[in-house]
Amino acid sequence: MKLAKLSAKWLLCLGLFAMLAPAQAPVWVSIEIRVRDPNGQPLPGAVARLRTPIDSIERVTDPSGRVVFRVPVPTTGSVEISKPGFLTVEHRFDLPVPEPLNLEITMPPAEPLRESVTVTAESPAAAPPVVAHSSSSGTELKALASRPGSLRDALPLIPGITRTPEGKLRISDNPEHRSAFLINSIDVTDPATGEFGSTIPIDAVATVDVYRSPFLAEFGRFTAGVVAVETAMGSNQWRWELNDPTPELRIRSKRLRGIRASTPRLSVSGPLVRNHLFLTQAVEFRLNKTPVFTLPFPHNEERKQSLNALTQLDCVVSSNHWLRITAHAVPQRHAFARLSFQWPRPVTPTYAGGEHRLLLTDRWSSPSWGTLETALSASQVSAKVWGQGDQALVLRPVQHEGNYFMELRRLANRYQWIEIWSPPVVETRGQHRFKLGIALLYTRVRGSYQARPVYVRGLRNQLLQQITFTNRPPFRLSEIEWTWFAQDHWVLGNGFTLELGLRADGQSATGLAHLAPRFALSWSPSMESKTVLRAGYGWFYDRVPLVVSTFEHYPERAVTRFDQPVPHSWAYQNVLGVGLASTSALIWGQVAPGAFAPRSRTWQMQVLHRPASWAQFRITYIHMDSDGLIILQPRWDRPKAVLELSDVGRARHRQFEALARFTVYRGGQLIASYIRSFTRGNLNEFSQFLGNFPAPLVRPDLTSYWPGTIPHRFLSWGVIPLTGTVQLTPVIEYRTGFPYAVVNEAQDYVGIPYTQRFPNFFSLDLRLSKDIQWRKYRLRISLSSYNLTNHFNPDTVRSNTADSLFGEFLGNHDRRFRLDLDVLF
Repeated sequence: MKLAKLSAKWLLCLGLFAMLAPAQAPVWVSIEIRVRDPNGQPLPGAVARLRTPIDSIERVTDPSGRVVFRVPVPTTGSVEISKPGFLTVEHRFDLPVPEPLNLEITMPPAEPLRESVTVTAESPAAAPPVVAHSSSSGTELKALASRPGSLRDALPLIPGITRTPEGKLRISDNPEHRSAFLINSIDVTDPATGEFGSTIPIDAVATVDVYRSPFLAEFGRFTAGVVAVETAMGSNQWRWELNDPTPELRIRSKRLRGIRASTPRLSVSGPLVRNHLFLTQAVEFRLNKTPVFTLPFPHNEERKQSLNALTQLDCVVSSNHWLRITAHAVPQRHAFARLSFQWPRPVTPTYAGGEHRLLLTDRWSSPSWGTLETALSASQVSAKVWGQGDQALVLRPVQHEGNYFMELRRLANRYQWIEIWSPPVVETRGQHRFKLGIALLYTRVRGSYQARPVYVRGLRNQLLQQITFTNRPPFRLSEIEWTWFAQDHWVLGNGFTLELGLRADGQSATGLAHLAPRFALSWSPSMESKTVLRAGYGWFYDRVPLVVSTFEHYPERAVTRFDQPVPHSWAYQNVLGVGLASTSALIWGQVAPGAFAPRSRTWQMQVLHRPASWAQFRITYIHMDSDGLIILQPRWDRPKAVLELSDVGRARHRQFEALARFTVYRGGQLIASYIRSFTRGNLNEFSQFLGNFPAPLVRPDLTSYWPGTIPHRFLSWGVIPLTGTVQLTPVIEYRTGFPYAVVNEAQDYVGIPYTQRFPNFFSLDLRLSKDIQWRKYRLRISLSSYNLTNHFNPDTVRSNTADSLFGEFLGNHDRRFRLDLDVLF
């Protein structure tokens, strides 16, 4: 109770005093090594031995051929890389100042006549010309003040990704289902909706790469971006880490009122058989009670509970054979979802579901045959949504009443097989690195929709609109998808590199197949040049989620309007429109209902400049035109009114991005980015009505700014060591407010929707952490502050013109502090 009564300023002073206490530990820097075979392919399973005057450490390279050590400076030492079938390579280093060391080591084959060893920095001219790309490590992301427990929590900290007030992720302003999410090169999006789901624990992430429309043919089934994750691999040393074991307390009026959140995470990694078999285990338990400050306590909290577990086995079978098995499970429950001032608890839905996946990756390489990668996966995603009761939903100008109108049950499965072959480098008119691949996917989904009536009432309780539903039978659908691709990374010389690719995809649910040619170019004046110019152009196609084919099983509605001089009724029939995609020269198939192929044509340009080893600047422009987007619209131009799901949607996206990355004091990292974007398109995008939380009203489709569009966004964050054991991680964000739609008493749009905006958003978050050695354990105490400047950042607006307080913004999240403890051993 005494701890609960400490004021915020005394808690802050106490934390600062404890963390800034003098420490005798030295300054630590990282040594990152990337090991490749003679063909330039990453070499996993190589043993790296680091020797310094005070220590000797042994680790194994991960599937990307990467290994990282941390050493105190100043120091000298050596790194020895060995693997059966290759010559042992040794590199000596001298680190007099605290600057990180990056090495690229090519392993020569064990042949008597080859004794040369190459240790070089990566040439910017030979890098793949993928234009808009952001990369971060799991270690960097989990050190931030927001304390992300899963990858989904951390993604909005990457430039180009935002999270809407409803919790949806948007890459380049586009809905979540228009992007791909890969774990170890395997598609793990929801088989039914195409969305990302809960993702994996942050402790299991080695690296995360976000590509905005990459021009590599190996990536497909997206039009906006790709999130590619490599999971962490265990080493020859056992490592345990316990994060956030203590709960966050709820304090109201200087009194303790239970627990606000509990998010403990446990990760374990190490060898089961040294040098051959490694275990990685990451578990996150989450209990979050998110307050909505516009509602009275204690009826103002969303409740999320989940268990996110990942288990992985990495087996180094031989010098040229590596095998990985990954199991991932996420049972979860979300009570009072999307709680807000207008949607109090009785009106909100509850969600319960689970995600279960089993992934297998096999990699075999040979100097004469190249590298063959095989991936197999099986996944199952379940979803159940229901209201807090069985009353009808009543929509009012100020605050809605009744219960959520839809009950949804869905179970989806997907099975994948992927083969990718990378032959040896071909030396013909330059250097060619080919990659060929095929994939086969089988998806099935079954479930049902059950809807209850919806009423729209005015301020005087007058009935303005009545919606009744005729529920349809349950659905059971399946489909087969296939893919083949070929790409060539062609290093021409004189600083030029080309990326040529062609990809073909087919989907039985739509009856269509399509070709996606892609081209990218990079040029650097010389190998020593500090400037690289990149450009690319390509075609991209979205996967059509299987929920689109369930629309004919969606409840059919009858709408009666009483706000007209003469009340009028429409009984709508659900119809899948005839697809127009087959009119394109790159798409073939029959003209038929549901033959959709959402697509985009994208070109990008980028300038990358490295004036010094500690600084990098990048400017990127993205131009994307999308057609064939699937939208839902009511139509009255037929003998019978219909709700038609068709592919007549369009969108235009323009984005300018400036990014700077610095290596700062004591080897720390600081990233700053500014994005100027513009996106307009059709508003009635299908996922609003066929996702996990269907919208009750279907308004006429209009063209305007998309709901997640942010014209201006500045984001900066970093990991800065202040002393050997004290670390500061700031996050600064300033952006334009999200757009919102103005509606009238009858819940119809007023003017053009999404042209009004929330106030500009500003937040300064800080985390200050200190490591304390206690016996064989390392304790990390951290103090985090959120919205340190106490800027007014509302999350709700009174958007109904009939509301007497129309235009008022609500729901500010005031400044708060949090004290955490982590245990590392």
